[in-house]
Amino acid sequence: MLAYLRKYKPNSLFYKLLFHFFAVILLLTSYNAWSLTYYNRSVDSEVVTYNRTIIRNTVDSLEHQFTVWQGLLLSLQFDERLPQLAQQGRENGKASLDYTLVNQVIGQLRSLSSNPSYLFDNVMVHFKQLGFFLDKESLIDADRMFEHYYASDSYPLAYWLRKDGLTSDLTPSPARLFRMDAGNRTRLLMPVELNLPGSAWSIVGMVNMDRWYAGTRGIADSQLFILKNGTQSLFQTAPDAEPAALPAWDGVSRWQLLEDTYYFYERGDETGFTYVTAIPRSRMNANLSRMNWLALGLFTATLLFGVLASFLFSRSINRPLKQMMAGIGSAEPVAARTSIREFNAIYEQISSLLREKDQISQKLTSSKSLLTHYSYMARLKNLYLHLREAKELLIAEGAYLVVVHQLRYRPSRLRTLNLGDSLSKTTGSVGDLIDLTIRQSYPVSYTIQMESDQLLTVLYTNERSEQLAACLGELKRVLDQDTGYYVATLAVSPLTTSSAGFHQAYEEAIHLLKQARPLGETQILWEPREANGSGPIGLTADQEQALAVQLQAGHAAGCLQQLDRILQELGRGDSTAHQLRRAAEAIAGLARRTVEQTRAELPEAFAGMPDVLDDCFTAEEYQAALGALLTESADTIRCKREENSDLMHMVRAYLETHYADEISLDSLADRLQLTPNYLSMTIKERTGKTFSEQLNEIRIAKAKELLEQTKMTIQEVGERIGYRNATSFNRMFKKETGMPPGDYRKTVLRSG
Repeated sequence: MLAYLRKYKPNSLFYKLLFHFFAVILLLTSYNAWSLTYYNRSVDSEVVTYNRTIIRNTVDSLEHQFTVWQGLLLSLQFDERLPQLAQQGRENGKASLDYTLVNQVIGQLRSLSSNPSYLFDNVMVHFKQLGFFLDKESLIDADRMFEHYYASDSYPLAYWLRKDGLTSDLTPSPARLFRMDAGNRTRLLMPVELNLPGSAWSIVGMVNMDRWYAGTRGIADSQLFILKNGTQSLFQTAPDAEPAALPAWDGVSRWQLLEDTYYFYERGDETGFTYVTAIPRSRMNANLSRMNWLALGLFTATLLFGVLASFLFSRSINRPLKQMMAGIGSAEPVAARTSIREFNAIYEQISSLLREKDQISQKLTSSKSLLTHYSYMARLKNLYLHLREAKELLIAEGAYLVVVHQLRYRPSRLRTLNLGDSLSKTTGSVGDLIDLTIRQSYPVSYTIQMESDQLLTVLYTNERSEQLAACLGELKRVLDQDTGYYVATLAVSPLTTSSAGFHQAYEEAIHLLKQARPLGETQILWEPREANGSGPIGLTADQEQALAVQLQAGHAAGCLQQLDRILQELGRGDSTAHQLRRAAEAIAGLARRTVEQTRAELPEAFAGMPDVLDDCFTAEEYQAALGALLTESADTIRCKREENSDLMHMVRAYLETHYADEISLDSLADRLQLTPNYLSMTIKERTGKTFSEQLNEIRIAKAKELLEQTKMTIQEVGERIGYRNATSFNRMFKKETGMPPGDYRKTVLRSG
């Protein structure tokens, strides 16, 4: 690279490009080095701040939960149904209990246990003198509850039957592993009790601490301790750790670093519990070290790549430019071999300019006078002469006016003439015809082409006389002979007496063109009309809504009536051709959107609609084109709705006969050869219910028949209609009818 650099002077393009690239690399390198240094210095303080935030969030979470738990359990403690059950149990044991009240209390316990924000695995009411519990599932004896469903060596049956420790506050106990279902599963639960003095019952909540800690987990390898009275561990993430081994806390400091471990402390405002988080510093240092080495490697690779890329990119730009500069003075430039498209384009342009230079030099040498005359005539007849050139070449002293001729072509008719892309040449031919016609009355006039569909005539006259009207009337007669291919609109400006007013005269004529009416013949616009074109652009909200209703219903006749009403309103409002075209585009767009909303295939008429609208000049032509489009769109929508209706009959019939099978949306869609998404959306759109709701509705209706007319058990009825799980059947039946299956059967039998 150094040997290559010696070939260039300091002021060469290559040197300057490379210098600026290196300057950018140096700035980025300095910033990255500063960022890495600053990060290493501030990482300890950031770690402390981050972990203090985590433990504060953890404290707030559990403190809030204790407040919620106490409110929920107190509300349950004073439930008016519990004294009734306790009184009934004292009179004749469990046999005398009102099971309607029992089911109501169980429902409330199930609601508390199923709410994920409460974190309860179960909530139980312990009738202390009667020796049984009510939980979220059923009424159960104390020995079976705590030896079978919630067995723990730390909490034997004797613990739950104790009489001491009565208090009016919510009392948490240390979280321990409980064996569920005779030891097949275990969960880490923290009992919280509300055991009021003198009460015949107590409330026990089993809090799922794994679920709580999963939502408040800090960084990896951290340990959390929740201590009661500063020593008793209510919960800890390290089962084998001893809370007594934690460093003593003075109750004031929020964290300390001891023996390569960070300890963070917080005290709960509501409970007074002590929360301690322990994080090994070695782990954070290891992560930081790996990150530093990774950052250094990336920094080195980026620096080397930046230097190499700067050199190669500077060389790729400098070499072709140097070759082209060397070839500019020669007869043929040196070809620049480069992959840069812009350089290749510059080379082609230089080559083309040099060839044109040689040709022009030869022609100037042989026929200088003829070339000069031709150049003057070409400027006068230039089809793309812009406004400034027109003013400079055509405007002399004296009164004159400007006539702008706007042409609207019929694309379908022009295609029959095989003109290809020569629309501008066609306009030029029309300009020659206009120029010839006007010169018969006004020899001092000039007609030039401003756009591919616009012509301009500068006509010298002292007044807008009858002669001018007759001249333009004759021009109208000539142009009307070609209305099958185009329609012209002529806008006449006011008289102008100076060249400085040319621009204003042209702008006034252009503004006058916007007031053209939707006619199929040549129009001559002399003066602006105040009320013309004052109506809305497009459709009003009422018009769009009325037409959309007919389209969505698939009523072709209604669509045609709405179209006729819209066009009549536009006609009464003296609308312009521009307003009519915008209304037609709005109608076509509304028809497209409505068809697409039904997910039907667009009719073929939409493919050529832009050209069809371009062929329309009058309200009658627009009505015919839009009427055909609306009729085809309405028929398509109607057919699609009929297809969906037939599909729903098939779906309903299949569900009525296969409700007891293992049926799913995917299997039904596969049978009907449809996609599941399409079938789901169609069912929802046609019935207002999902596939599952439809199936459950049919199943529950069949279940009612079996419960009323047979003596099958509840489980047998559920299996007969397709529910393999009795709990699922009971839940779904109650959701649909408001009562369990057994209560429904009793109600039917009593009413019979």
